Amino acid sequence: MRWASRVPPRHAVGYGLPVVTAAAVTTTWFSPGHHFASGDVSPYLRANLAGELTSSWNHQLTGAGSTSYAICQALDVGLLAAARLGGLSPTVAQHALYALVAGLAAFGAAYLAGAWVANPLGRAVAGLLGAFNVFLLVSYPNILPALAVGLVGLLTGLVLRASRGRRVPPPLFAVATLPASYLAQNPPLVALTAGVVIATAFLAWPLAGPAGIRRALVLLGRAAPWAVLLNLWWLLPYCRTMLTDGGVVFAAETDIAGWAWTQLRSSIGNVLTLNAHWGWDRPEYYPYAARVDTGIGRMLRWLPLTLALLGVVLADRPRRIAAWLLTLAIVVLAVLCKGVHPPLGSVNLWLFDHLPGLWLFREPMSKLGVLLLLAYACLAALAVERLIDLVASRSRPRRRAMLAAIVSVSAATLAYPWPLWTGEVAPRDRQSLNSGRIAVPEAWQRLADRINADPTVGKVLVLPLDPYYQISTDWGYYGVDTVPAQMIHRPVLNQLPGGYFRDRPGVTALLSNVQTALVTGDPRDVDGWLRTLGVSHLLVRHDLRVTPYLKPAAGTDEIEATLRQVPGVSSAAGDTVGNLYTYAGHPGPLRVQRQLVSVGAEGTPGITARSDDDAATTTNTGVPVSGLNWRTVDLPAAMDLHVARSGSYQITRSGASAGSYRAAVTGGDGDGGPRLTLTDAETLWVDGRPAPARAPLEIPLSRGDPAALVVDGHPQPLDARVPIASGTRVGVYATAPGGPNLLGELATSHDCDSTVGLDVVAGRSCVWGSVRATAGGSGVYRVSLRYRTGGDGSAGLCLVLGEPERCADLPALEHSADWRRYTATVRTGADDQGQRLHLYADDDVAVEYRDAQVEELDVIGEAVLTASPAPPVVRPLAAGQHQIRIERASFAPEPASPLYGCPPPSNVPVTRRRDGSFELSVGSGTACAKTADRAFSASGDHLLSFDYKTVSGRSARVCLWQEGPNRCAELPAMASGRDWQHFSGVVSPEPGTTRLAVYVYADGQAGTSTTVAYRDVRLTRAVTASVVVGEVDVELPAGPTLDLRKASVDAYTADIRHAEGSFVLTLAESYASGWRLRGLPPGWRATHLRVNGYANGWLVTGSGEASITIEYRPQRWARAALVASIGTGGGVLGVLLLPALRRGARRRPNRCGSNRANGDDM
Repeated sequence: MRWASRVPPRHAVGYGLPVVTAAAVTTTWFSPGHHFASGDVSPYLRANLAGELTSSWNHQLTGAGSTSYAICQALDVGLLAAARLGGLSPTVAQHALYALVAGLAAFGAAYLAGAWVANPLGRAVAGLLGAFNVFLLVSYPNILPALAVGLVGLLTGLVLRASRGRRVPPPLFAVATLPASYLAQNPPLVALTAGVVIATAFLAWPLAGPAGIRRALVLLGRAAPWAVLLNLWWLLPYCRTMLTDGGVVFAAETDIAGWAWTQLRSSIGNVLTLNAHWGWDRPEYYPYAARVDTGIGRMLRWLPLTLALLGVVLADRPRRIAAWLLTLAIVVLAVLCKGVHPPLGSVNLWLFDHLPGLWLFREPMSKLGVLLLLAYACLAALAVERLIDLVASRSRPRRRAMLAAIVSVSAATLAYPWPLWTGEVAPRDRQSLNSGRIAVPEAWQRLADRINADPTVGKVLVLPLDPYYQISTDWGYYGVDTVPAQMIHRPVLNQLPGGYFRDRPGVTALLSNVQTALVTGDPRDVDGWLRTLGVSHLLVRHDLRVTPYLKPAAGTDEIEATLRQVPGVSSAAGDTVGNLYTYAGHPGPLRVQRQLVSVGAEGTPGITARSDDDAATTTNTGVPVSGLNWRTVDLPAAMDLHVARSGSYQITRSGASAGSYRAAVTGGDGDGGPRLTLTDAETLWVDGRPAPARAPLEIPLSRGDPAALVVDGHPQPLDARVPIASGTRVGVYATAPGGPNLLGELATSHDCDSTVGLDVVAGRSCVWGSVRATAGGSGVYRVSLRYRTGGDGSAGLCLVLGEPERCADLPALEHSADWRRYTATVRTGADDQGQRLHLYADDDVAVEYRDAQVEELDVIGEAVLTASPAPPVVRPLAAGQHQIRIERASFAPEPASPLYGCPPPSNVPVTRRRDGSFELSVGSGTACAKTADRAFSASGDHLLSFDYKTVSGRSARVCLWQEGPNRCAELPAMASGRDWQHFSGVVSPEPGTTRLAVYVYADGQAGTSTTVAYRDVRLTRAVTASVVVGEVDVELPAGPTLDLRKASVDAYTADIRHAEGSFVLTLAESYASGWRLRGLPPGWRATHLRVNGYANGWLVTGSGEASITIEYRPQRWARAALVASIGTGGGVLGVLLLPALRRGARRRPNRCGSNRANGDDM
């Protein structure tokens, strides 16, 4: 090849050798037909992306639709298209990508070193070190760090050359920035690259003097317009995704304390040896790690640092200042890369807390390690060059020995990360996490082809929902779950929790509703939710595998059994990886709904009711609606209702949900006997006037002296709120006349909490006594005593039950300086034998107890009750604003639950405060306490509430543990702050839950201690209040018809016919202000709303016919940006190529020459 013969030998060695070597070695990383995929890197499939690549509104972040910067993956689409044209597989395209990036990493490091090192062998060592090092070894299969190494080296190399007066055409520099488009998939790395390039211009003076700064800034200033225009095609959607509300919620962890676990190995030594990855010691992630670091490997890991230090020591005068500046940079980077580890851990924490945007580097070594590696490469190149100079001045025998030593040290440095050379960087066996080389089953392609061939327009819902964005499959893959989404040519709905972005709450709720209903065998509402989501196909997976690192998914057998009962759902295909179903009832992405119903104000604590097929729902209280369908759990609550039309409206409190009742004993011997009467504890007010109450419920009693209730297995006092749903079992209990005290004699002990872990307070003393067992009893006991507490100490008690031993769910003892009566009821099971009652006191604090008793209660009444529906009321309502208010009678607050210790090593002491709060403190590791531990036998929502504050260190963390599914329930996000914060959230325990418990944590970190305070932790059965308001005797018009003529990812064209009055036009895409409705005839009007919990809706008023277009307006700017970038690319080619064409084959002589202080002239 003629062009190869024109490459100077020094460039062939200095640049060509490392580039070709790095690219060639990647062949060992791939097996025929296998993808290199694991963790955050999915198999190299991008069919879905290819269809949406140029649209700024797409379905790459969520199947519900959002803005995204998916266009940054244009290189993937291009490589896959080229491979397809050549009849090659996607794995060949992935190999080409890795070869390109590895070659760029080698070239970038060599090119940066070449700015001040002229010896080609020195540059070659720098290039090889840039591609073969342990930093990139632990980063793969993620190629973005390698890309960052190459791009930073290339751009800073150009800036340094410009600072020395070398001619760098601004358009050429702009072309060199294009790889930033792919790097932008990792925002911290692209921000780091931009910052370093700008900083390099100011740090150029050691090589070029003060004038060098000016020359470098001139280059950046002249190149900036070219670079911006050339990259505008991805910059515009990128900025829009980051800076605007585009259909998803930003969910990344911005608190460095919450990410400190990734810095477990970030010691100074590990940072300086370029390997501080948290997973290095775990063979399931790096099965070769033990072999790399055994024997001589322990010494070889220090060679890159040794070569760098040698370069500093041997630096000649012209480059000595630059060498020392690089050394200073290494020191600063090492301090930053170690994160919160000592020394100076508190300084790093302060920087993270006070410098905006620094949270992007929450795992600092994975980002700043790029700069550390390039600094090593530059100094290593200098060391090699200076050593070669020294060799040249020695005699021939010594020269050979020294050359052999230089080659040996360089080879050993490059050989240390040997899995990069042998291909074990893509391990075939990783124990529980499967292989790093993945062959996607043909079954997935068959199912995808079946879906892609269907001409209907709709979305695919994949079940079961992922509990985490990474999954494990039975065909050997562990990593991010994108295989179905990228093989199917239509939007795919699935949950991928744990990433930078997540679905809006409305989408999450709808998906969760579908899965919960299918798992519990309730198909009644599923078809409505599927229509709301725009689903046309359902894919039930059978290839998911449970591992120690992944929570179990919902049962597929239960899902499919219920799915077959949903109207309109039919089986379409089946294969080894899953079964495909079609849904005939889907209306398409665009539909007409005749009514608009309010479901409560935005931001109020409520549960959005589902929309039916004929009515869209909205949380916007400022628009006229035809009714109300509102559910809430926090009372009292009120909302405004804007009625569209005057007329008669029926107001109903739905009886389908649970009701709150107040219990009282009524009647007597002359009135049919005593009975427990349950009366409605809620009142509905409409414009200040009350609505009728529910009918009372009654339970006949054999005696009139009840002491406690047991509601669905949960004991509670008579004066507490009684939640009644459908089929609620209520037992009424009383003390047996003359019943014995079952508590035996009390004995003193200092370690009687050692088996049950109550309170986890160091230095507690207690007295305890056995509880005598009774045969054939009710199993319900009353524990009563009197107590008082001296000083700031705390009292506690535990009724020990069962095997393994645990404390019964009894209310905690509150601090009291005066004598206080304590009474509580507990229900035991058949296996809870050998009970003991423990009474506690803090050491050195007097707690007095007396009159302690344990009595068995007799059942005096029992019934299975269902909440009676409240009588509907019809009221005339004028068009305009009205107020709906629900109040609930006040009850004594439910006492706080006792505190338990977590399993070691998390059972650290708890500090109690007199105000009832408690603190967990830990220096490293995790401190934990458990409370509200109770059996769960009935379905229904629960309300979790507590106060918390972070006194120091990492933020508070809470888990509502579900025994059965064995995972934490999904909770709303907790705000962080140093002041007291209040948390209140409604939780629906998953099917199969048998017990609930609240775990509170303090997560430690190196460098500073963590102290978190909690108080008033309560978990109660949430009783939902439901209100429905609708017009009476109103015959709705037939409604308009809709004919969808054209649909694309960001625009829809349709004809509306037979419109009469108001209706709602609903688009099953996430609400975003950029969506616009145009083409309405004169006299028609439309209001853009968020409807159905997440979607775009327009409240349209008009009569007749209309041809309308709904489009995502910002896409116009995206198209313009793409055209501008293409035009700029043509201009860049002209600027760069025309002078060469005019000169023909003539070449300019090298005016600048070459010297070792200035590097090469490339």
